[in-house]
Amino acid sequence: PTGVKVKNLNSFQNYITWTGVNGDMMEYQVYRSCKYYSLKQCSLGTGSTYYKDSCGGMVPGVKYYYKVKSRVRFDDASAYTYSNNYSTTVAVVYTLPASQITKLSKASSTSVKIYWSKVSAATGYKIYQKAKGGEWKCIKTITKNATLSYTKKSLHKGKTYYYKVRAYKTYDGHTGYAAYSDWKSKKL
Repeated sequence: PTGVKVKNLNSFQNYITWTGVNGDMMEYQVYRSCKYYSLKQCSLGTGSTYYKDSCGGMVPGVKYYYKVKSRVRFDDASAYTYSNNYSTTVAVVYTLPASQITKLSKASSTSVKIYWSKVSAATGYKIYQKAKGGEWKCIKTITKNATLSYTKKSLHKGKTYYYKVRAYKTYDGHTGYAAYSDWKSKKL
């Protein structure tokens, strides 16, 4: 196969396309690898010239490499002849969409409640805070994707606090992060 292309389709998968080989009964196999995993066969056989990669979790920020191999299927469904050559290798970095703070409200005179948007493929979220003139610090790690708010207590009256959120995804012991949300501030 020639003309192999890959792009990040959404937060769940990459989309691979290629130009097919002329001939009846032609099928294709798609292979994927990355810095964590060696070459892995993704599809068992497809007559199409595209493939949506859903063969296992992907880690955000990691570059995934793809190549395609053709095979001819004979009348007997169990008999195949494989090409000796793979297509050229193409790569794409898997990205996780960024979450955004949807609401920042004063919960009391010394606490703030932060709400953020859900990223469906995320494992969880990290909440960052800084005071005016200070440095960003992670104040909370949310380990459930369904949790979309957090109340920060024990703050000081009259001070301004800034917040941002970052979605993350963990797969097979590796963690990757989305971009930070835009920051929002609240004065107590």
